Amino acid sequence: MKRLQRLAQHDAAFLLLFIFLVALSLRGPVTGLPPLLDRISTDLNLSNSQSGLLTSLPLLAFAFLHR
Repeated sequence: MKRLQRLAQHDAAFLLLFIFLVALSLRGPVTGLPPLLDRISTDLNLSNSQSGLLTSLPLLAFAFLHR
């Protein structure tokens, strides 16, 4: 019984580590766009509205994919 409990705790620790690593890897696409937004907007001749929509695309993708 104790061995089973230790195994369950070990699995829970690995699960939490896995969730943390996945969250860390998904952070880049969301936080990487705003520092480059001026350069992207200039290169693509985007209006302020289009630039704002561009920054919201990752959040909209998360919302639609996590239903």
